[in-house]
Amino acid sequence: MLFGCIGGSGNATPTPAQTPATNPVASAVGYKEIYGWEQVVGKSFKYDWIGTDGYTSRASYTTIDAGVVNGEGAIKVTSTDDIGGMSFTSNYYYSKTDSACVKTENVDGSAVDVIQCASYELTPQSRGSLRIELVGQEQVSVPAYSGSATKYRITVSKNGQNQEHFAWVATRFPIPVKIYDPSLDMTLALAEYPG
Repeated sequence: MLFGCIGGSGNATPTPAQTPATNPVASAVGYKEIYGWEQVVGKSFKYDWIGTDGYTSRASYTTIDAGVVNGEGAIKVTSTDDIGGMSFTSNYYYSKTDSACVKTENVDGSAVDVIQCASYELTPQSRGSLRIELVGQEQVSVPAYSGSATKYRITVSKNGQNQEHFAWVATRFPIPVKIYDPSLDMTLALAEYPG
């Protein structure tokens, strides 16, 4: 996923271990409304990766219309991370229909390796298992935004396993201001966004 590669340097506060929310309810909001890739085509933005173990990094992202990829109209999101003087690039392709991950690539110079989408990401194969629950409103503070955000629990079933993550959405941004992946114990915090 957009959040499948780690690197750089960042400075946001880690998210502590999540506890189950009280009475989350099924959400009328879809995956595409949470991850608004079509709304950020042609823009660049940055996220900080923050681990509870003290790890931090900053990744830069750019977006373009990718045409058709694996039979679906897609948006290409390119992530660039610099770690210890080395640059790492990944390309993520998301469906224009519902923002499902249709392809992921790691780029090393001229070599491109196709890899699996992140375990918790919606993919064409897992579309029928998607469950989005509205957890509620919370105050968030990330480098690009401080204020109220709507928190969602997103669950996708793959290979008989439920994979979940949490996304915080603020109305002035078409992409989440914060994402937490319990399987990696990592938080992504929106660090820079144009406008």
